[in-house]
Amino acid sequence: MNPPQVGIKSKTQSQEKVKGGYQGAGRPFFVRLIPDLSAAALRQKKHKELALWHRLRTLDISGTGVLSNELAIRGLVETFGYSSRTAYRHLELAEGRLWRRSIHRTGPVVEIYGLKTACEYLGTFLNQADRHFRELPASQFQLGQERAQLYASTFKPQGIRANPISRQSIEGYTGLDKCQQLRLGKKAGVRKTNSHGVCQFTDKDGRTRVVPERQLLVTKKKQYETDKRLPNIYHGQTRASNKGMLKRVGSKLRRSLIPDEAIPTIPTKRYFKGHKSLLQSVREHFRKEHYLPFEGYRLLRNSDRIIRGRIEWCKEVICA
Repeated sequence: MNPPQVGIKSKTQSQEKVKGGYQGAGRPFFVRLIPDLSAAALRQKKHKELALWHRLRTLDISGTGVLSNELAIRGLVETFGYSSRTAYRHLELAEGRLWRRSIHRTGPVVEIYGLKTACEYLGTFLNQADRHFRELPASQFQLGQERAQLYASTFKPQGIRANPISRQSIEGYTGLDKCQQLRLGKKAGVRKTNSHGVCQFTDKDGRTRVVPERQLLVTKKKQYETDKRLPNIYHGQTRASNKGMLKRVGSKLRRSLIPDEAIPTIPTKRYFKGHKSLLQSVREHFRKEHYLPFEGYRLLRNSDRIIRGRIEWCKEVICA
């Protein structure tokens, strides 16, 4: 493993610091979260370490990756609700992995390691399809809120299109069971939207019709058909921030980490915005797996839906 990198900062971020940025004097602090890091930390129960790493990076206004020990403790106490004793105890958790305390000529300091080192520590890649930070005010990332906010950061912010995802897939991604998901989602204000499956066909007159997709349910006493409900769509209360160095660091990680040793974090894609992205995925699937059929869902335009305003996905099965 390469030596830890201290304070990887993007060019845009550095320019924001020079111009006064959003964390200048007299302005509120904002924490920027990364979905794949959040999910990996939740899976490995290292959310306290990652939350402290995010908070230290937030307090590092100059962007140098080096923070005086006194300033770090005072910032954690005044901005994030730590006590001095808790701050010192949490600094011991990932010492030498996400940060390092040392003595400079100016006094004791905390050296904050960069994004690439954090990804290597948690053994995760960065999803190339989701390259935006999740930003939220420091007042919503207080001590005791980190687990819920890290969970919420794994979802797209409101206003950005997201795909349906089942509770089982979320559990595989974050390591949280259904009860934990419900509790943390309620605490962080995660919003869910229902989605429905439909089928599209051409009748004898040549007109295209859309009907609900049906599924067979079997119980101990009877079996019956009902309209198919797809998994819910989830959105967090965070807002999308800039891309920073996520793309560049993600490319470096794919060259340095062995894919078989890294924890898989990206669920299989089954939902697509339109025909073009669906066909691209079919070609990629056939190139890797060398077989068809391929089953997926395509988002219907609002004008084609059975009920206007409802999220409906049309089932597509490609056999050849």
